[in-house]
Order: sequence, then C-alpha cells, then structure tokens
Amino acid sequence: MNADNVATGPVGLVIGGDRITTTSQDLHEHIYPATGAANATVALAGPPEIDQAVASAQQAQREWMKTERKRQERSQQQQQAQRRREKQEQERQRQEREQHEREQQEQRERYRTHAERERQEQQRERQQTRANVIDYYKILQVDPFAEPEVIKGAY
Repeated sequence: MNADNVATGPVGLVIGGDRITTTSQDLHEHIYPATGAANATVALAGPPEIDQAVASAQQAQREWMKTERKRQERSQQQQQAQRRREKQEQERQRQEREQHEREQQEQRERYRTHAERERQEQQRERQQTRANVIDYYKILQVDPFAEPEVIKGAY
C-alpha cells in the first residue's frame, strides 16, 4: 500500500448497514506492516456500539428466519405444484388409455358386426343356392333327396 491509499478521516464501523465514524471510544491508528507507517485511523467500538451491533444482528437473524421460512414455504408450494402436475399427467394418461381401450372395443365391435353380416350373407347365399337347386330339381321333376341312382337317370 502506498501513501495514495491512506484513508482520510477515521474509518468507521458498519452496524446494520450504516457507517458510523464517531463512537464512544477512542480512535486507533492502523499501522501498515510493510512500511511501518500509519495508513488509517479506525474508530473503536464501545459498549453502546456493541449493543447496537448485537441488536442489529438479532434483527437481521429474525429477518433471515422469515426469509428462510418463506423459502421453505415456497419450496413446499413448488413441491405441491409438482405433485399436482404429476397427478394431472397421470389423469391425462389414464384418460388416454381409456380412450384407446374404447376405440379398440369399438373396432372389435365393428369387426364382429361386419363378420356377423358376412356370415349372415353367406348363409343367405347358401339358402338361396339350395333353393335354386331345389327349384332346378322341381323343374326336372326329380326328387332332390332321392338316391343317387334316380338322379343319375334323370340326366
């Protein structure tokens, strides 16, 4: 430190964010060890300044506790919000699964309905074919249920 860095006036105390340059105690000359010269005058704290510093520190502690409680509350709120988001996501996934299951059920039902219509159509076609065969044998005046020899002779 050089002579340009010498403080002008006494260096005060900082209590509760305020710089205090006048105290109930004496001033002290700070000696810079490298040069042996005084480089600052420091105001020393007495009982009133110590009491003021302790009161300020206690107030700061109370304020810090409030902010810590607020931080904890905010953390709890964030956790609750996260749990709500997770529940909403689970509900959305459940609804999607249910919708998918409904769609699959509808598709199976459509397939069953289609298959049933196909079976009914095939049965109608078989009945119609049988009726056509019976009509054909009637036209030929042959018993369609007769023994094969009788039918053979009809051709």
